[in-house]
Amino acid sequence: MTHMTPSGLTTTDVQIAIVGAGFSGLGAAIKLAQNGFTDYVVLDRGADFGGTWRDNTYPGAACDVPSNLYSYSFAPNPAWSRTYSHQAEIHRYINEVANRHDIAAHTRFRTEVLDARWNEEQLQWLIDIETDGVRTQIRAAILIGGVGPLCEPNLPDIDGIESFGGAIVHSARWDHDYDYAGKRIAVIGTGASAIQIVPEVAKIAGHLDVYQRTAPWIIPRAERPYTTVEHLAFRYLPGYGGTAVQGQHRTRDLRRGVAPRRHPRVPRRMQAHPQVQRVVPGARPRQRRTRHQSDRVGHTARHRHR
Repeated sequence: MTHMTPSGLTTTDVQIAIVGAGFSGLGAAIKLAQNGFTDYVVLDRGADFGGTWRDNTYPGAACDVPSNLYSYSFAPNPAWSRTYSHQAEIHRYINEVANRHDIAAHTRFRTEVLDARWNEEQLQWLIDIETDGVRTQIRAAILIGGVGPLCEPNLPDIDGIESFGGAIVHSARWDHDYDYAGKRIAVIGTGASAIQIVPEVAKIAGHLDVYQRTAPWIIPRAERPYTTVEHLAFRYLPGYGGTAVQGQHRTRDLRRGVAPRRHPRVPRRMQAHPQVQRVVPGARPRQRRTRHQSDRVGHTARHRHR
């Protein structure tokens, strides 16, 4: 039902509103439809489904979870091309699942949620939205948040960043038109995105500095293409996919340090240290530093690639 508010906004009434069309929002919409709910709307400011896998297109973007573990339980994908899928393939999978369940018919793309507030008298959520510059309102009895915690790019709070004369690029808004070849590049942070970006940028940069506050553990990902035999097994052998998933769960538990309590991080260190030696020959295990020593080095470690 659509009507006008006293302030002149066009308002649409629905039973359920879902904010976000990534994995969470799409999954919620599909499950609602499967359980007989038809009066719902999905709101997303992007042009299609995908969320973080639509927005993050930086070099090397891929999942750090095995492909078979990174699928909807109700929509397993026997056609994953690699043990760890890359961004474009995951984005394509999400949209294929959405098309299969016709969720686009309930979705408003290019729509930004400006405000959402609960009206106690009406017992409804009043959701102000903007689509292609036109502001309207959604009223819903139920509001489901499917917004990722990192959907807004956050630049580091560094003195002088406002006056920096070079290009500033955030991993979630990668500039594919900028020419990075031969440039002097600094990467701030060593989280999951940086771990994927740095090896790719290092191939073309004239000079690369990586700044980190806290060193992460990095272990081999053992990424490889699935074989034809594995693809056939995933598709035609009942239970094979589930068996593979269980094996991957056990392997991930070991890599995360699920071991006897007295040595909870042994498996992680056993895998991480050889990896450090392979990538950085001659490197020694990180030494413990006191707070005074850390302050003296500015909480920053630098790795140079020439």
